[in-house]
Amino acid sequence: MFCLALGMWLAVRDTARVWAASAATAIGIVALHVLASIGTMDLLESSLGESFAWADAAAVSFAAFGAVISSSALLRRQKEPDATNST
Repeated sequence: MFCLALGMWLAVRDTARVWAASAATAIGIVALHVLASIGTMDLLESSLGESFAWADAAAVSFAAFGAVISSSALLRRQKEPDATNST
């Protein structure tokens, strides 16, 4: 749900702040699933995802892909020209 909301926010406003929020959310999702795999919590316990073994792998894979894409967009983002430095 967070990823969907951030994706809609990116469609409306393409800023570095939104890309950073997207990267942080994706990394947070991966971290939560890593903690769940260690056994400290069960994220899919009360959802439909518990009955599908591939749901956890899909969530982590897509979140990792989102983190890579968001980080790449932040690193490749061109800075806007500053009006004071123009000649």
